[in-house]
Amino acid sequence: MPPNLWCEVLHKSIPSTLKSNGLELDNSIGSGEIEYLQIQDGLWCNLIDVELLKPLELIREPKAINDYFILNFHLSKSTIKQTGDGKQFNLGIGNINILLASSATSARIQIPPNAPIKIFNIGFTKTWLEDNIMSSASNPIKELFPENIPIFLSEFLDFRLKKLFTGTNNSTENKLLLTSKVFQLLEYFFSRLQNRTKGDTKIEGVHSDDLAKLILTKENIENNVENIVSVENLAKLAGMSLSKYKRLFKQVFGTTPYRYYLEVKLNLAMELLLTKKHSCSEVGHIIGYSNLSQFSKAFKKQFNILPKDVR
Repeated sequence: MPPNLWCEVLHKSIPSTLKSNGLELDNSIGSGEIEYLQIQDGLWCNLIDVELLKPLELIREPKAINDYFILNFHLSKSTIKQTGDGKQFNLGIGNINILLASSATSARIQIPPNAPIKIFNIGFTKTWLEDNIMSSASNPIKELFPENIPIFLSEFLDFRLKKLFTGTNNSTENKLLLTSKVFQLLEYFFSRLQNRTKGDTKIEGVHSDDLAKLILTKENIENNVENIVSVENLAKLAGMSLSKYKRLFKQVFGTTPYRYYLEVKLNLAMELLLTKKHSCSEVGHIIGYSNLSQFSKAFKKQFNILPKDVR
């Protein structure tokens, strides 16, 4: 649904004031606003920054075909619960924080009260996708976008994506900067999708219980970056066979457990180096490297720069 029509539908559902490029919440329901920017025919972005006084439930009815897509980046600690097509997601910066859904998916979205909600989303039509992303007949991404099957694809915010959101102003007043950000986000998201294979990408078969266990192991990785990850132990924590765990982890998060572990470690290293409070060897030790040359080699492979050059 185009952003102007979506704002009109939302305006009829909640107390708000329509603006030329979005809407502002009335004090009776909360505070904040939703803004949108139309970038091209079939491509737009929405900036959602609100806090509600009461819980709000939004329902999206599925369409018969996938004629448009919404790519959500959940940027706040508050958790939004979304259910639909037999799946349940806890959406937020600490859970599933990037989720792409198609128009053929149903959704029941529960927004909590008294909690800041920040979402940056990008919407695009099937026509725009075909013209700009899938124009090549051999593009493997085509396998991920069937005509009429509900689509859920998730990713996670890594250092590069976090920097895009924290380093620039998201206001629609700076159209050039915001347009640049949208194309950078799309380029990065679709490049990550290209790393997936057809058999590993269909998230619609993941049971909500399995999804919760996968998120638990993901948090375990994030909280133990100084230790060498054991995929076997993670599989046991999830209560799955090793093969099932590895398959579902890549299906949900778009990478292998071990690769995710390396990315988390090195993203933390980048953040620590940028504070300028630690030496390169100290940072390497913090994230579990006893050998500085091994740390430097892994860091350069991830970021194409040596740790000493960050400082």
